[in-house]
Amino acid sequence: HFTYGKRELWYLNSIESKNMIATFVLGPRDDGKAANDELGGVSATDGMRKLERIDIYSKAEWIKTSGVKKPIKSIHFEYDYQLCTGTPDNGNANEGKLTLKSIYFTYNGNEKQFKNRYYFKYHSNPGYDRTANDRWGSYKPGTDNTLDGFSNLSNNDYPFSVQNKAKADQNAGAWTLNEVTLPSGAKINVEYESDDYAYVQDRRAAQMFKIAGFGSSQSGTAVT
Repeated sequence: HFTYGKRELWYLNSIESKNMIATFVLGPRDDGKAANDELGGVSATDGMRKLERIDIYSKAEWIKTSGVKKPIKSIHFEYDYQLCTGTPDNGNANEGKLTLKSIYFTYNGNEKQFKNRYYFKYHSNPGYDRTANDRWGSYKPGTDNTLDGFSNLSNNDYPFSVQNKAKADQNAGAWTLNEVTLPSGAKINVEYESDDYAYVQDRRAAQMFKIAGFGSSQSGTAVT
């Protein structure tokens, strides 16, 4: 059983205001590749693109200047592929998902001088594993089932949420932004916690428990 489909991707080319025009420069990316066929093969060429730069021009410069136009300001985006290594839509086995590392600005088309760089760091970074999620789609490696007393069960057999609060909070932060360094040197730290709820629609939330044993008395046969 499998599902196969196609989609169109549309990318913003420019935005125009009364006095300014912003253009968006795109480039190829290593991940986000399209499928080759119904069997799941990965295309070496077709796929998504990444935003490399935004150039902002005065409308007078854009209209009157022929040839190379000089932007008033450019916003540059730098990436790597450090997150979720081993993802199947990246042809390089040592790389993962497209990851924003920094943003910086240049002015008047001067690429040699850049200012006001922002740096981004990320939380725990587990590798790709298509089975590492609970029934809600949240990240949960199969080894976490030992916390509920199940040492040999995969998420296919035990897809329920982790009941250990510290571990659930750690899983909630997987691959997420946790630090931004500002041009001033100040840092913004971000912390995450797992969802906590008492009701599912109109019913109280339930918790799965390990069965201690079967029998008509408290000394029933233990489950192994």
